[in-house]
Amino acid sequence: MMMRWNRVFRVCCSLLAIAAASHLAGQQVSAGTVTDTGQATFQAALQPGYFSESFGSVALGASSPQNVSGGGYTISASTGNGSDFYNAGGGIWLSTNDGGVSMVLTFSEKVPTAVGGIFFDSDMSGNANGQGVTVQLNDGTTTHLSSTTSTSFAGFISDVGITSLTITPNNPGPNLCTVGELIVPLGSEPSSLLLLGLGRLGLPFAAARRRRSRIAN
Repeated sequence: MMMRWNRVFRVCCSLLAIAAASHLAGQQVSAGTVTDTGQATFQAALQPGYFSESFGSVALGASSPQNVSGGGYTISASTGNGSDFYNAGGGIWLSTNDGGVSMVLTFSEKVPTAVGGIFFDSDMSGNANGQGVTVQLNDGTTTHLSSTTSTSFAGFISDVGITSLTITPNNPGPNLCTVGELIVPLGSEPSSLLLLGLGRLGLPFAAARRRRSRIAN
């Protein structure tokens, strides 16, 4: 009985430590934000539902900005230099038409507290160049994705609204900034989403602490 309560106590301590770390990070970037690179676990945190946008309605050569709507959201896509969009991969993905140019996705009507997507750099044919992209939220939270492919995922769960995100190729050369899919929740409060994210990340930390404890003993 005592061993079971010790395990519960350690798990709780791990979760509290992670929550404190997230809180400190939040003080630096104006929000408590959890970053997840697993699409399946991210989507599970958004249950009972989420909206997925692939930007298939944006035509080849469409001018910037372009607006799409769905799930109660209006998403505005714009290029960093005001140039046109290009449909990399024959219209499968949305990409910039100029190499090294960033893409900005802005939310209106409804502001999500979680955003995930497929983010990578590509050539004109839609082939992933594998040199990576950087994703930055409006609160300053930044994730660097290296060696990206056409399935590279990054998800963010925040305790405040995510009004925009900027995707920039890591290589300023000919690489096109490309978004394959964008995922946002249909419901749920910020606090519950953040707790789900912390809980998911907390379990591996708790397991690691138990292993270290057994070795020490």
